Amino acid sequence: MKTQTHLPSKIWAFFIVTFLATPRVWALPEASQTRDATDEIAPVTIPLIIPQDSLTLPDPSINNTELLEDSISPSERELSRTLPVIETKQKSIKTGANQTLRQTKDGKTPFGPSLPVQTGQTLKKSEKEVAKTLAPFAHSLKESNALGALSRLMDGAKTFPVADIGEGERFAREIEDAPKEINKQGVAASITVFGSARLLPQTKARDAHKKALALARLNPDDKNVQEALKLARQNLQMSKYYEEAYRFGQIVAQKSGGKIAVATGGGPGIMEAANRGAYEAGGISIGHTIRLPHEEASNPYISHGLNFLYDDFAPRKMNLRRGAVALAFFPGGFGTMDELFETLTLIQTGKIPRVPIVLVGKKYWKQILNFENFSKMGVISPKDLSLFKIVDTADEAWAALTAEENVAQ
Repeated sequence: MKTQTHLPSKIWAFFIVTFLATPRVWALPEASQTRDATDEIAPVTIPLIIPQDSLTLPDPSINNTELLEDSISPSERELSRTLPVIETKQKSIKTGANQTLRQTKDGKTPFGPSLPVQTGQTLKKSEKEVAKTLAPFAHSLKESNALGALSRLMDGAKTFPVADIGEGERFAREIEDAPKEINKQGVAASITVFGSARLLPQTKARDAHKKALALARLNPDDKNVQEALKLARQNLQMSKYYEEAYRFGQIVAQKSGGKIAVATGGGPGIMEAANRGAYEAGGISIGHTIRLPHEEASNPYISHGLNFLYDDFAPRKMNLRRGAVALAFFPGGFGTMDELFETLTLIQTGKIPRVPIVLVGKKYWKQILNFENFSKMGVISPKDLSLFKIVDTADEAWAALTAEENVAQ
């Protein structure tokens, strides 16, 4: 009787152990199953754990028509559609509802802390947490539909966006046309002047300051009026650099006997000042103007036939350096800094020949950049500080340039 009492329990235990030890393949959602080669153009499906009504996402079918086969094993491919994760080493855990959630090697889910293994109503809470984390990301990509491109990357695509033929042809044309025309005009060399497009001639800045001052005296409690006065005062102080750039353009034209042209970005501000100085002194004035929606057109002080328009910054910057026997940087903003540091990098790395470089406006440059700290912190060599000189006036700039390279000859 004792044997008969325990025999059924042992049999049941044997079947349970056998059942648990047997490998099983759980069916995945249809969107997560392996796709064949004919299904490559199917749009990426939004992960099932994200409530579709909780996010305002771009149409996932846009920009997702050229998907390639994943470079992962067939066993991993079954799980590759459930979560948008770039996988490294991964492990799988099984939920009570026979669903598979992937975790990275540090135990975290793709979008924050590891989600607890839950089912039913508690799983909906986890879905909402994931959706809440994704919401700002999705909103930021709404306009450009970058989520489509990101989905392709996450999905294992092996292609990268490239310029079309028309864009490449325009880029090449912008690089070649200006130097060819400059040669036809008989220009052998130039000195390029960089600087802000926002600085005003001193006369205009002074008139604007007088008007702002009078208005501020009538409205001493109006914050907007007082702010306008501060801006007008700042513009008046900075206008001295417009005058120095104008003087520098004159000096280049006069000292070189018209042999060296003054080249600029062709716009207003410092660019206009340098072009104007050379033009009014009888010299050659070149403008390399970029088409921008918020900037003014080319300034009127560019020699006939030497005003070049660009759609792209890269060829414009190349031609601003090409043929230049010296470079002068006046106070400017992001664009001026971009041009300065790109030039310094190219010279430092030996990609272009070294030419004399001056930075005009000691107070400005020392307030904006502490060049010595680059060297003290070991991110540049002390000798790199000799790639340029900082001066205060147009006359000092010309003296510094001719002292390093006799550009007037």
